[in-house]
Parts: sequence; structure tokens; C-alpha cells
Amino acid sequence: MLTACILSSRTSGGSNVRRIVSDFLKKYPTPTSVINADISTMEAELYKLGLNREKTMKQFAIGFLKPWANITELRGCAASLAGPSLTVFCHGDYKSVLKDKKAHPNVKAYATYLKKRLHKPSKEEGGSAAMQSKKRKRNKSNNAAAAPTRRMTRNR
Repeated sequence: MLTACILSSRTSGGSNVRRIVSDFLKKYPTPTSVINADISTMEAELYKLGLNREKTMKQFAIGFLKPWANITELRGCAASLAGPSLTVFCHGDYKSVLKDKKAHPNVKAYATYLKKRLHKPSKEEGGSAAMQSKKRKRNKSNNAAAAPTRRMTRNR
């Protein structure tokens, strides 16, 4: 997951990028295989992604095999993408990602999707969705009555 984050960061994420990432993961399935790989071969394979990704991947693999406490200590793991991605995809904690103001917008969008799919309100929180919809309609009608109405006139 972290390899895909590093390789696809600052790209369009199109089918070409997905193919390059997929081929990379098939050829180099472990950090050790990345460390032992020839850098010029890796450079040719990752050229279309730009930004010297082969050097970043080598440094990431070396750092990954050493003890680390925070994901952002690893080379190429930006705090806005890798940390929240790890939190959502590996730990399943979408709530903390939704609170994180620095999280990448695409990761936040997935966390929002998870919240909608997984979160079912209990009776204490407001009951069913139909009940909440009725409450919203009732509140809108109450607010509309309280708001002053303005007459629209046409300027000639």
C-alpha cells in the first residue's frame, strides 16, 4: 500500500500509472527485492512517473526494514497521503482521518464513503434515516416560517 502511495503521488492516477505500479509490485514484491534491484533498470521502468522515483523507492525500502515509529519517518511517505492511507486502509480508522485537516482529499473522500457505509445511527442518535429525514423537513418548514419573506420586484 505504501509503495503504491509513493509511486502514484503527484500523478494523474490514470491507467498508465496503475499499470506501472502493478508491474513494479509484481517485479519487486518485497523491500529486499527493491534494495537488490539494479537502479538503472528501475529508473527505466519508473521513468514515466518522474521525480527520481527509483531513488525514493530504494531509500524507502531501506528505511522500512529498519525500526520506525511513525510512517512519516520513511522516505517518500508524505504526512498528507501515506499516514491517513495507512490509518484508513490498514487500521480501518476512518474517524481520525475525517478529523485530520492535513489528510489528502482523496483519502478523506474514501473515509467519508466508509462512514456512510459503516455507520448506522442508534436510537439514541436519532433513529432511522426516514425519521431523520422527517425531522429535517420539519426543521426546514419551521425555519422558513420564521424567516422574513421578501417580495421580488422587477426593475424597469
